[in-house]
Amino acid sequence: MTGTEAKRDWVAALPAVRAVVLGRKVWLSVGFLAFWGLVNVLIWLADRQTLEEGGIDPWALPPFEFVLIHGVGIIGGVMLLFGLYGALSQTPKTMLLSAVSILFVSGWNFAVPLVLLASRRAEPDVLYAFVLAAVQLGVGLQEMRRYRRTTHWLEEVGAVTPEQHRAERRFLKRFVRLDESFEEGRVRVGVRDRTFLSGGRTWLYRGQIDGDVLILISRHLADCLCIFRDEMRQVSFGRKGSVKMRTEQGPRQLTFGPASSIAVKLWADLPVTEGDIAWAAKARKATGTMLQTFLASEHPAHRLAALAAVKGLRDGTDVGALAARRLADEAPAVRALALSTCVDAKVDGHLPRAVELLADGEASVRAAAAAYITAFPGPEARQALDAALANETDRKAAAGMKKAAKALDRLGANPYEQA
Repeated sequence: MTGTEAKRDWVAALPAVRAVVLGRKVWLSVGFLAFWGLVNVLIWLADRQTLEEGGIDPWALPPFEFVLIHGVGIIGGVMLLFGLYGALSQTPKTMLLSAVSILFVSGWNFAVPLVLLASRRAEPDVLYAFVLAAVQLGVGLQEMRRYRRTTHWLEEVGAVTPEQHRAERRFLKRFVRLDESFEEGRVRVGVRDRTFLSGGRTWLYRGQIDGDVLILISRHLADCLCIFRDEMRQVSFGRKGSVKMRTEQGPRQLTFGPASSIAVKLWADLPVTEGDIAWAAKARKATGTMLQTFLASEHPAHRLAALAAVKGLRDGTDVGALAARRLADEAPAVRALALSTCVDAKVDGHLPRAVELLADGEASVRAAAAAYITAFPGPEARQALDAALANETDRKAAAGMKKAAKALDRLGANPYEQA
């Protein structure tokens, strides 16, 4: 997938995106119906065996007990039929059928062991039955929430043609495998449902910033979240790109990747810290475009953090050129680091500027200038170096200047006689 493809009009494509996600949710509900339908049939068979082992004919029970025992088998069979109907029709109402069926059978499985105990005709495993019913209750409630969250999609999704649906699915399968990209506004984020039904699991999403909306797609195309710029402006980021917020589908905890965190903060006009820049650099997610953005920042801390990160760039960016632009920075720490970066990058065309910085008011800058002259000595540095050393009061800067003088000596450029 090329960057051009990813930069399409995502907002216009949103109905087709949701159609793909909704189709995935329908298949998930089909799976739930098939699984729990089969489980209930097996429970029915087990209850029959329990009665038969107790010497009771399961087909000769009183009417009420007969319904309780055999009803779970009937419900299981109905759920299997619902699953088959959902698989053939692909209707979103399959989610509703799944939720209602699972909730109903959960209540049924609570009731059956209690009735058996009250009748004293059998001693079922009550703990096992209650645990199973509790699990079914949780799954049923989650299915109901899934259906309620997506009902507002149905009108716009209905306008998507089968051809659009298939094309979008092919596109999204490629998209969710891509890494985050600061330049293309593509983000990576872990999303965790903060409700008690979620189980605390974090799901990986890929997203695209498009205008005032961030559209997030889960890795397995089973969910879609839309976050608007105004919503993001109301939240506060924690450490390592973590943020808690309420989305269209309920409360979520989002954890953005290093480059994604910076891209989203800039998009939402939230403050970016030097720690964010250092994190991106450490994770090797910083790019030349990103660092150029912060090298032009009005905040010295941003410029310093970005300049410190340029050494690790591996995307073909001219590191020396970026550093050279900050030799006249108004912040002394940035000027000193720019000189050091030029030395590390072997940029040897800035001796005149280094000579000028021998007279800088900050000792760290004078020391860095002396280090630059040591690395790239030239005869034109002699007079300024003499004058700077004669007036230098900082021990570290003076040591650097003496080292630079020795470098000039080796060139045979008016050897400097040290005291």
